[in-house]
Amino acid sequence: MLVLHNDFELFCVAALTAGAGRWQGVCIQHGLPTDEFFPTRAPRQVVWGDRSRAAYVSQGTSPDAISFGTFPSPAMRSGAVMSSAVALVSQTHTPVFGRSLARDFLELAERLADRMSGRGQLAILLHPEEVRLGHPFAGTRLAGLCRPPPHREFDAESGPSSILVGFCSTALIKAAQQGHLVIGMNWPVTASHAALSVGRPAVVADNPNQLCDLIERLLADPAERASLLRTQQAWLDGTFAYGDDWLPEVTA
Repeated sequence: MLVLHNDFELFCVAALTAGAGRWQGVCIQHGLPTDEFFPTRAPRQVVWGDRSRAAYVSQGTSPDAISFGTFPSPAMRSGAVMSSAVALVSQTHTPVFGRSLARDFLELAERLADRMSGRGQLAILLHPEEVRLGHPFAGTRLAGLCRPPPHREFDAESGPSSILVGFCSTALIKAAQQGHLVIGMNWPVTASHAALSVGRPAVVADNPNQLCDLIERLLADPAERASLLRTQQAWLDGTFAYGDDWLPEVTA
């Protein structure tokens, strides 16, 4: 068996080609299924859960080639105290959605800073690539809000629950698993729609004003928070599944 973490990079494709007819190629899903994932090349694909399976099938992968890995749907961390902190999970570096998201994130951060002035803590959580390559918040009034990784919000012992806002990323999934309230932005993009179907949160805002209104309701009303958390748990349940028979399936 040839086990791969992706089947599109040069060395992975070369290994599949060299092993054709001798080794069963199995690709384990690693990250959100962006456009580079497709068309899939390994004969067997082990994915996170129902949402990923639907995404793969929509991009031409045979349903018979797909199995679930041992990715049980996690129960969100419960019992945490709610804080008034809001964090923006920045992705201004990524090209995978067909256009730059830098202006969207900058405008959103500016609006959040205006609306939250004196009402709570706001942080901009930078991606490692933004630390390395730069980001649009540098040299603006928002620079002091930026925080490089590692980010405590993604730790198992992350303390009080916060509200995390972003677009589409595994970081938002991880934040939801830690019991934070996650909200996505409904920005139009031209690529990686399969990734959107997996990694964009179930609760989204169409624009900065709508987002800020939602944040204010969540901070003020426990019932609003409870409703979002129920929706969020259903989203996680659709993202992960436990396939205890995946190994016999892929080696058959």
